[in-house]
Amino acid sequence: MDRDEIERTSEHVRRILEAAEASAEQIREQAASDVARLEQAARELQSRIGDVERELGGVVADLRRSAERLAESLAGLHETPPEAPAEPAPEAQGDGDEAGARLTALNMALGGTPREETARYLAEHYALADPEALLDDVYDRAGG
Repeated sequence: MDRDEIERTSEHVRRILEAAEASAEQIREQAASDVARLEQAARELQSRIGDVERELGGVVADLRRSAERLAESLAGLHETPPEAPAEPAPEAQGDGDEAGARLTALNMALGGTPREETARYLAEHYALADPEALLDDVYDRAGG
């Protein structure tokens, strides 16, 4: 190899090294940018997880309170002595089951059914001596 050829090769190698260094610097900068974005995304995800945990805690507390109200209502049904049977309406024969109506009304109340809708349902399916008293008791026990 002559001197010119060595200088050209040397210059070519120098340019390759400069390009490699520039490329490596770009890669380092891009990696730093990617890491910063990933760190920000991780912080946002942690925040969202915290929000979800708090919301789930509220849902669990609501479910616990509903279960306690249901248990109290069921215990109240068990403790309530049966009333003297009223004369069933002739058209309802056997449908005046007070306990069944009470359980149905309680289920509807705990499910969020408005009182008026529950009253209509009971009127259609049960012959009750005092449906308003039953609804008062059930909706008081259900907390609504």
